[in-house]
Amino acid sequence: MRYSVAISILAVISMSHGAIDFYGYRATSSHNDTTLRYSQVLLGYSDLDRSEISIVPRGTYLDVTEDAWISSDVTRMNVADMTGDYLFRGSIPVPREAVVTGLHTWKGDTLYRAGLYETRYVYDASFPDSIKLQQSLDSRIALLQQHTNTSYELTLCRVSLGEKKHIRIRYLLRSNGVALNTYVIPVLLHSVYGKNPDYMKVTVFADNKNRQCKLQYGQSNMVLSDTSQNTIPFQPFLSLQLNISSKSAINLTEFTNRPYRGNYLSVNTSVTDSLISRLSKPVSTVFIWRWNMSSLNQLVYYNNGIKELSSEALSFIGQARLLKNTMVNLRKLGNPCGLIHVIEGQNGTAYSSKAISLAEDSSIMKYLDSVNEEEIYKKYSGTTPESDPLWIPDEGNSSSFEQSRNDLISALQKASSLLKKAGSGKLRHILLVSAGGIHYGSQKDMSEELGTILDGITVGAASAQWHGVNIGSTFPASNLYLWNGFLFPSFSPAVVRLRIKSAEQNYDFQLSQNIWSTPLKFTGRVSASWDTVFYLTGFDEAGKQTSTIEIKPIVYSFHADSALAKLWAGDKNHIAETEEEYPGGTFGILTKATFFQATKNSIVESSSRNVAFLSDEEIFAPKTPVKNRATQSVKPFVLYRNGVLQISSADKYQTLKIYDLNGKLLLSLELSRFRTSGSTLTIPLAKMLGNRGKGKLVLVFTGKRAGSFTLLCGGAI
Repeated sequence: MRYSVAISILAVISMSHGAIDFYGYRATSSHNDTTLRYSQVLLGYSDLDRSEISIVPRGTYLDVTEDAWISSDVTRMNVADMTGDYLFRGSIPVPREAVVTGLHTWKGDTLYRAGLYETRYVYDASFPDSIKLQQSLDSRIALLQQHTNTSYELTLCRVSLGEKKHIRIRYLLRSNGVALNTYVIPVLLHSVYGKNPDYMKVTVFADNKNRQCKLQYGQSNMVLSDTSQNTIPFQPFLSLQLNISSKSAINLTEFTNRPYRGNYLSVNTSVTDSLISRLSKPVSTVFIWRWNMSSLNQLVYYNNGIKELSSEALSFIGQARLLKNTMVNLRKLGNPCGLIHVIEGQNGTAYSSKAISLAEDSSIMKYLDSVNEEEIYKKYSGTTPESDPLWIPDEGNSSSFEQSRNDLISALQKASSLLKKAGSGKLRHILLVSAGGIHYGSQKDMSEELGTILDGITVGAASAQWHGVNIGSTFPASNLYLWNGFLFPSFSPAVVRLRIKSAEQNYDFQLSQNIWSTPLKFTGRVSASWDTVFYLTGFDEAGKQTSTIEIKPIVYSFHADSALAKLWAGDKNHIAETEEEYPGGTFGILTKATFFQATKNSIVESSSRNVAFLSDEEIFAPKTPVKNRATQSVKPFVLYRNGVLQISSADKYQTLKIYDLNGKLLLSLELSRFRTSGSTLTIPLAKMLGNRGKGKLVLVFTGKRAGSFTLLCGGAI
């Protein structure tokens, strides 16, 4: 399965940067109290000296590791009573879709690896004595906590003046929603007020077989056929796009044991024009565009010597753009159109399509583009009539009404002919659109006259006006629905239902038109296995199904993919049969309820470039307790027949004692020798009791389970 990766640099993007500042502590006292207090003081900012980012594409998400080397940019040099204790503190722009999984820092060659703790940390910028200050600094060698969905605060203590501090942060990133399979990767330690390096290193793990990559920056373009480290001009953001052949992809993985047990799914998909086309019924449409000219004085006039267009002329231009936009949207769904342009008072048509076809569409677009300010100025400039033209209808002149009605019949006949030539198996529709007002007079219902012309054809004419014609009664808008601002028969879905199945349940997403262009992304965890087919069903405005189709996304499946489980845990809108009480602690991820902390004792010997996910010993935040499945107690079945006592599900019983109603012990038995198969006991009770086994008896069982039964000899319990 092949896909390529393209990286482009975003010059401008609407995402805020964080800012890491440089602080120190100084001892102060008040006039009334000579006790020293140690307070934090802003001394300057941070410089980013070196930046390296490695990116591992994994289907519907990325695994990102950022290494940064920062140093202090001191702007306040003469602050008295400083203690010599310094730190970096500020916010970093972790993406909203990211899940942070690791934090490292170095002091010289010593590596400190942060563990995960429950959020109870309360930070005070001022301390009452030096001992508490030093204890606080030792506990904040590295600290990363999340305050809001987009606000993350990083603290790095025990920093020396001039020291180049090395920090490493690992996070998982889902699609950010800009476009399908597009990821915006910020440089987390980018310096807002200080300096940044001239170049940065970007490593994308690619291979010639499955993951070809395309690295773009500025005007440069470079295809990567294998994993390589690339030095590029520094940029605060990278945009990574996975150019896969399908617009839908899923990641799958499974865990059989707690705490991750379940089947996990991550989905990237969207409702594209091609899918809507498949969910739609084919429709052929002819637009009859009428310019009503009888109420106009002129389209172009002079205002203090300046040539201007009338409001009617501007409405013609605006309507041309609206018609073009609607036709373009129809063409996206595979539905070509026709156009008939009728200008009142002119013989014939100003424009008439020769056929309804995709080839003819280009001619229509060219004609609609010609309806612009320049052309109207050229054609209608200075045409102020000295008297009313003969073609302006007189309310008392019946011939003018008939001429207008005949114009409508002629236009409808041409439209009907175009639709019939367009082929069978399609809906046939005429849209009557007009601009300009009319002189109201004798308005006639022409539905009977047009019956044969419009056989099998629907007409949408809600906002149209035509001199001498009662549009409302001639073209009733029954069974028509708004689409792109015009009335159409039900041909295209208003809502699409995306259904994804597990072996036990269906999961439905109702997607309205306003979010079709937005990528749909979600994660899920269920006990049963996931289906790898998406089922899409279209519904029109009336709620009726238009069509149902199936699509097969690209499937990425990795064995025991703990990163996918962490993504699910960090997704607040995920699908879940059972929710986690403590997702941060259970899955080892940063949340508002957890934070990463490295203390002076968090030293590790390994300096590997890999930032492994946290081990159980490094997670100090509470975890969701593992609840053992409750053992159902099976009640033994007891049968006494023909002097034989038979008991099923009796594997927990070890001894049997039989008493009469006076409490006298009649018999005591070890049951091991009476087991006939598995947990079934077969005891020849009548033979063993003899004459004592008459009437009611009390049987008492003991062992890993205890129980008592009353037995009436000759019957059942």
